[in-house]
Amino acid sequence: MAGQVIATVLNATGNVMVRSADGVLRALKAGDEIRSGDVIVTNGGSVELMSLNGDVQNLAQIPEIGVTEELFASTAPTQNEAVATNQTLDPILQALAQGGD
Repeated sequence: MAGQVIATVLNATGNVMVRSADGVLRALKAGDEIRSGDVIVTNGGSVELMSLNGDVQNLAQIPEIGVTEELFASTAPTQNEAVATNQTLDPILQALAQGGD
């Protein structure tokens, strides 16, 4: 059974292929759907994918990669996570002052 569609090919350069979960290998072109569990084989080319939520991923110089939702997962901190405040810094400074690490 085929996986859920998670991305669309924006651009493919070179001999870029996709191997589906059932082992079928086909050339990729702009507009093709990529499903969870597909394996992209770049063969020295590159492919640009856009996830369903609009995130774009450019895959180049990667011989082969399995495609999952995690490929598009953001690891960037949210604005609240990236802000240091006295509330977050005070316990750290206090521990350091007391010889902690």
